[in-house]
Amino acid sequence: MTDQMKKITIRRMDISDYEEVVKLWRESGLKIETEGTDSYNSIRKSLEIMPQLHIIAEDKGLIVGVILGSYDYRKGYLHRLAIKKEYRRQGIAKKLMNYTEAELIKLGASRIDSLMFKDNSISKKLLKKMGYEPAYNVTYFTKSIVRHKGR
Repeated sequence: MTDQMKKITIRRMDISDYEEVVKLWRESGLKIETEGTDSYNSIRKSLEIMPQLHIIAEDKGLIVGVILGSYDYRKGYLHRLAIKKEYRRQGIAKKLMNYTEAELIKLGASRIDSLMFKDNSISKKLLKKMGYEPAYNVTYFTKSIVRHKGR
């Protein structure tokens, strides 16, 4: 464990973290929808329902990592994992994933899935290292129902 990692604290996200989290997602190159599923209102509602699945890694008050989880009462899901560039390769992503996985298991998840864009090679490597396997037999479809307003 690096000296830097010893300083990292893990905590639940608060809605007051929203702007800094969005900034981290953008800096990390994640494709986010601040007018859709990643809007302030969507994240706020999700935090109200399952706050234990929205996790922040922090270094002296600076948000350096984030992961969002969700649970459909059967399976758990990991979303929006991002680590500040200068904090990568220090075990923070693994620590966030382990924390969120433990919370999903407490809720009763019998399986945990993670969806990502095809070009996200960093997350693919991490997920394989963490014991996840690609689901080659699945094709993912999506349908936008309502466009959310940001706030």
